[in-house]
Amino acid sequence: MPSLCFLQWVSAGFALAAAFLWLASALVATPSTFRITVTTWFDLEMPAASSEELNRLARALRSQSRLSAAAAVCAAISAGTQAAVLLVAPGLCSWA
Repeated sequence: MPSLCFLQWVSAGFALAAAFLWLASALVATPSTFRITVTTWFDLEMPAASSEELNRLARALRSQSRLSAAAAVCAAISAGTQAAVLLVAPGLCSWA
């Protein structure tokens, strides 16, 4: 049966991995505006219009990504402090 200390290290490791993946997903580039184009039968792309609704969506996605990145950093700090507790309090983990 795994020890409590081992499970805490596994928990901290998965928390760090989750924070990294969360941050990576938040840093995916999203456009600030969307341009609507029409492709002609000659495969030429011609700008046709712009949509305020799509531009609002783009701004919301960028705002959501910033908040998600901040949350991922907080999760990483939490996981790091969990690991730090295990390192500075050796009595917490008895490997015997």
